[in-house]
Amino acid sequence: GMFALVFERGSGTIAEHLVPSDALMSPSWRQRLAWVDDLAAAMHYLHVEMHPPVVHRDICDANLIMFPDGSARLGDFASSRAVDASHRHTHVVR
Repeated sequence: GMFALVFERGSGTIAEHLVPSDALMSPSWRQRLAWVDDLAAAMHYLHVEMHPPVVHRDICDANLIMFPDGSARLGDFASSRAVDASHRHTHVVR
């Protein structure tokens, strides 16, 4: 089979939208919660709906890409890994 890698061009990262150069353009709390919902949906898809599940391993403000329609999407999967679905333990590294 043939695979294609598709890149979508966003309108910046979430960090750029949370701290805009113009304070009047700061996003509303409703918009911020919509971004959290977008991220939660992406993580649910990766962890639950993918077979095998995928762990992103680098969720940070630089990897949350914003789009003109107001949505946020998870990007940069360079360090992501597929995991054995039988492993259900989570470890937090600080």
